[in-house]
Amino acid sequence: MLLQPIKNLARIIASATGLLSAYHYALSFFGALWYGFPSRRMTVIGVTGTKGKTTTCNLIAHILNSAGVKTGMATTVNFRIGVQTWTNDTKQTMLGRFALQKFLREMADAGCTHAVVETSSEGILQHRHRFIDYRVAVFTNLSPEHIERHGSFEAYRDTKAKLFTHVAHRADSIGVYNFDDPNVGYFLKPNVAKKIGYSYVTSDKRQATSSTTDIVYATDVVFNVNGTRFAIGNTRYATPLIGEFNLYNALAAIAALRGLGVPEDKIRKGLASAPQVPGRMEPVNKGQPFTVIVDYAHEPKSLEEVYKAAELFKPKKLIGLLGSQGGGRDVWKREAMGKIAGAYLDETILTNEDPYDEPPMRIIEDIEKGILGSGGRKKKQTVYKIIDRREAIKKALSLARTGDLVLLTGKGGEVWMCVEGGKKVAWDEKKIVEHKRTRRLHALIVDDDEDSVELLTYIMRNRGHIVNVVEEGPRCLTLCRKQTYDVLFIDYHMPGLNGDEVIRMVRNWDHESLVFVFTADHSDKCIDMFSKLEVDGIIFKPAESDTIHSLLFNMENRKDIDDQIAQRLINGVIFPKFRRQRVRC
Repeated sequence: MLLQPIKNLARIIASATGLLSAYHYALSFFGALWYGFPSRRMTVIGVTGTKGKTTTCNLIAHILNSAGVKTGMATTVNFRIGVQTWTNDTKQTMLGRFALQKFLREMADAGCTHAVVETSSEGILQHRHRFIDYRVAVFTNLSPEHIERHGSFEAYRDTKAKLFTHVAHRADSIGVYNFDDPNVGYFLKPNVAKKIGYSYVTSDKRQATSSTTDIVYATDVVFNVNGTRFAIGNTRYATPLIGEFNLYNALAAIAALRGLGVPEDKIRKGLASAPQVPGRMEPVNKGQPFTVIVDYAHEPKSLEEVYKAAELFKPKKLIGLLGSQGGGRDVWKREAMGKIAGAYLDETILTNEDPYDEPPMRIIEDIEKGILGSGGRKKKQTVYKIIDRREAIKKALSLARTGDLVLLTGKGGEVWMCVEGGKKVAWDEKKIVEHKRTRRLHALIVDDDEDSVELLTYIMRNRGHIVNVVEEGPRCLTLCRKQTYDVLFIDYHMPGLNGDEVIRMVRNWDHESLVFVFTADHSDKCIDMFSKLEVDGIIFKPAESDTIHSLLFNMENRKDIDDQIAQRLINGVIFPKFRRQRVRC
């Protein structure tokens, strides 16, 4: 109970006296002391770099556990002890000193012989890695990030490299290095006992091998939407994870495990059964006719790699949703990300990510500058600016058609969104998408035109929704008094129906419902009347006919109804709410 107030007081004093670094160092020592230096009871593997840390940690932990080696893990997204996994809801890549030492103690007490720790530059800067007895250090890659925090890219790079300096004190230390990264030389400098490299680009990277005892080269690589296949020497590997960046993550894990002496057949089997890492190129499939993927990519290089991976799906149209962090964090990357989005996306939705106390629209407009100023921008690309991320997701999904791909980036598996006033809003991007795609709506169609009713019933039921049909005005009022509906389609001019009364009744229901009216009256007077009634959509019937039969049912292939007109008509019902929307049939 008294520990946190004491820590807070010590931090204030340390900040005021310029001894903040010493304060963090002392906390690390006392945290380790308090919990009995638990890392000494395990083989600890630290993974650092800009991208791929979480996935690499998950691969290493999964392969070890599947090989019968009980392993614990701490990453940005999740925690693990043996087969038990749970979500990291702290919004910290690397836990604080006491929390991390406590978790390591829980791993050791549970019988774990190995621990995998995602090790961030912020954690190293605050000495959270101190008094953790790492044996293995893994370097994934490096690109600019957290520049405001570190002061320069060089300082950021040097902070990351300190993990290898820390590991080098052990006589049996192991370093794992991405030889395809131009910054690898800085990580090779510490005198680690055993150095293992990995590479996919094999042309001019072999000069680094002289300082290593082993090198892992990937050859015969095949990328597709079902995963990645490759060879290392004469051994074939496969993983369900897709994209070139996941090949590198797999190679990092293989190299680390080889260094620890894990048998190759165990590595192969474990890699082949690797589970999906939450929020890392994670598909959301609820039977929709297009692909939806959620990914954490939140800086330029990772964003471009995710867009490249999306091309494996050969989408008809690539629809992307993105934002950027607020609070003065890495402001430089906003325009750079916009430029990349401009080059790859057919439709772009800019929205919130973690705005903190910064005006969200300012962040969005910074990204937009990169899109508008991009010489490689796709000519027909449309940019939507929607601050509310839930509404932005709705919009992204509403734009999708059969064969398209919707890519939601920036949040991934994060469980919080940080907004103004230091508040955190609970977040689950995947569940939000699933809810928007799978919610069953209860629709009421009030129309005496058989063709209109048949069309709407076909469209709605084809999407799994419940449909009731009423062909008499008085019965409509009776039903609306008894129960509520999510969507109403009303022929406003149907005999015996008081359309005004029905619409007002719907607006008095406890939950908000959508009201679409049919009319053959195309006049401005009619439109103004419906606007005053605040209907959600006006569906214009052709003036030359009382039905929409002539336009829609003369198609040779009935499926065309769903693919063409229905998408335009019903997307506004299932997804975003458009006031006074006009849909011309």
